[in-house]
Amino acid sequence: MTRIDLSNRIVLEDGTVICRSSAMVEMLYSGMDLTGVYCEEPADEQEWLAAARICDSDTQGPVYRDSPAYNGIIWTDHWFTPEPYSSIDIHSWCHLRAINDQEHRRIDDELAEMEKRNMIPLLRHLIYCVDTWRANGIVWGVGRGSSVSSLVLHKIGINRINPLDHGLEITEWLK
Repeated sequence: MTRIDLSNRIVLEDGTVICRSSAMVEMLYSGMDLTGVYCEEPADEQEWLAAARICDSDTQGPVYRDSPAYNGIIWTDHWFTPEPYSSIDIHSWCHLRAINDQEHRRIDDELAEMEKRNMIPLLRHLIYCVDTWRANGIVWGVGRGSSVSSLVLHKIGINRINPLDHGLEITEWLK
């Protein structure tokens, strides 16, 4: 796997950022939460756990990149999705943007499938991203690949292609 070595971080080919001890110290001094941060050495995780016991803290802290503990983390809990975005009622939000009964039915079907896959936090975060991009004049694509088969993503603004106009089924995206 390709990796980019920076002074205090490593970026893997898949985008995973692994922090060296110096990066974690910087983060702590700036008041950041280290929960879910990947660390470079297993000793970094062990030192954090020992310090947490001494301080009677239950804060998780960094996770060694090859640790099985990583699989138990609910990553969406650590995304920066500010209010009011983190508590948007996705059903209401999408239905307010539907223009006919066909869209209302499709939104219900898509959201039912997305809920099964625990994707609601992702949708909230995407609404935040699109609003931020628009507010800052950032350009993003018109739609790409199977994501254009989702009416919900179209309503959020991730793509500009209404799948109902082209007979695209949500199953293309949720394969």
